Amino acid sequence: MRAKNAAIYAQLLKPLKNVITPLTKEDRIHVFQTYAVRVPNRDGVVEAMKTKGVGVLIHYPIGLHLQELTRN
Repeated sequence: MRAKNAAIYAQLLKPLKNVITPLTKEDRIHVFQTYAVRVPNRDGVVEAMKTKGVGVLIHYPIGLHLQELTRN
């Protein structure tokens, strides 16, 4: 069901040139636990979606490559 929903999202978002959707290679299967997209002005898009009642989360507010290494 998630894969079917992801296909619908991909089709609906395809005309939007500034939205980068998940890519799944033909020889792979994606479970789509989340459907993460990349957009310019992420924070503005998040706020606009929230005002429309759409649940939106930012799972990684700081990119992994920008996070400080910690050692135990």
